[in-house]
Amino acid sequence: MTALAFVLGRPPGRDSILPGVVEALQGRGLPVSVDVASQTVAGPLRARLRAADLLVLRGLPLPVLQELRTTMDGVAACNPVEATVAARDKAEAHRRLRAAGVPAPEAVVTDRWSDVLAFGVRRAVVAKAVAGSRGRGVHVGDRPGSLPDDPPFAGPWLVEERVPGDGRDRKLYVIGDEVRGVLRTWPPRTLADKLGTVFDPTPDLAALARKTAAALGLTLAGVDVIAGPHGPVVVDVNAFPGFKGVPDAAPRVAAHLAHCWCVATGASRAVGPEVRPCAS
Repeated sequence: MTALAFVLGRPPGRDSILPGVVEALQGRGLPVSVDVASQTVAGPLRARLRAADLLVLRGLPLPVLQELRTTMDGVAACNPVEATVAARDKAEAHRRLRAAGVPAPEAVVTDRWSDVLAFGVRRAVVAKAVAGSRGRGVHVGDRPGSLPDDPPFAGPWLVEERVPGDGRDRKLYVIGDEVRGVLRTWPPRTLADKLGTVFDPTPDLAALARKTAAALGLTLAGVDVIAGPHGPVVVDVNAFPGFKGVPDAAPRVAAHLAHCWCVATGASRAVGPEVRPCAS
């Protein structure tokens, strides 16, 4: 039996964290499988996934996540399938964040570009494809009325009031109870931009990151924060991000996944020295 079954939306890239995570898990004696499901979960793969102790989901498109939600009932996952669906759907993520009291921009969701234009007449806005990811499907209107007449990508759209900041995102990475921080220029154009600069989040920022992840049900998350004129504002959330720039990210993520496996299987003791006891 496979202990942890990774299901990816695409093969890992050259700078991916995944090989290091898999190696660290295997070093703990945990059998790992890695499969790509970019369009559907075929029958043989579905059977293998159902036999796994723990699913690990990363970069999957909404249709595949929705398929897993209906076919993997009862199979433990990190992040949970429902939480990953909520994070992948930007409109649903925004709704849950606002409902939880997380500071997020004012926004509307619409399938008509004319509504997007109307929202952006009197304010600078950011238009996002509801199903967009990895920085794709985002258009910034840097001043009122600056959006194009025709949509730059397919909708439906989440259009948010643009939060003025200092030009840097506070990337807050949640790994279980840990929160790590990286300052990053957006949009990143080079690998150095993507790696950013490591910083120690303040207690308030760390608490905000945990609250944001909890609002969606995530334990591995990337939370993008802008330092706005009235305080920090959450502008994006990703399930199982790339953790670029986070020191020792691969072993830390592996330790968290091993802990999740421990809890899912009811093992009496943790695997490896870094994993917390299962009784938590």
